[in-house]
Amino acid sequence: MENRQSQAGVPLSYRDRIRIHTLAHDASWSYRKIASTVNCSPSTAHKVAHGPTTPPKTTRGRRELLSSEERKCLVAVATKSAENRCKPLWEIALLCNIRASDDTLRKTFAAEGFHRRVARKKLFLDANAKETRLNWCLE
Repeated sequence: MENRQSQAGVPLSYRDRIRIHTLAHDASWSYRKIASTVNCSPSTAHKVAHGPTTPPKTTRGRRELLSSEERKCLVAVATKSAENRCKPLWEIALLCNIRASDDTLRKTFAAEGFHRRVARKKLFLDANAKETRLNWCLE
């Protein structure tokens, strides 16, 4: 059940929900009378009276293993220096005092837009090779 709204479009407070429950069940008021007292529609008063006093949690899915501060710390440490960029992810996590698996760290860095790849060695080009490549491009 989502958070019910009053006629003004403002969500009902916990106090209003308790008041609706009390007036409906203990005082046996009609839903129209409750609605005029609490400033909501009669259908809202009915739904609130027959539902839970507090709406259920709306969080869905798996909870995040690392908070946003921890994720930002990991990326900040990883990008701090060239030496840190070459370190394995678990060493970066140790520098931040974070314990997590390699998969979690990899997914966390990917979610923050930090990806890694193996650096390839650049070929050494001597003067002859440079001239040959230039001539091939000009053709």
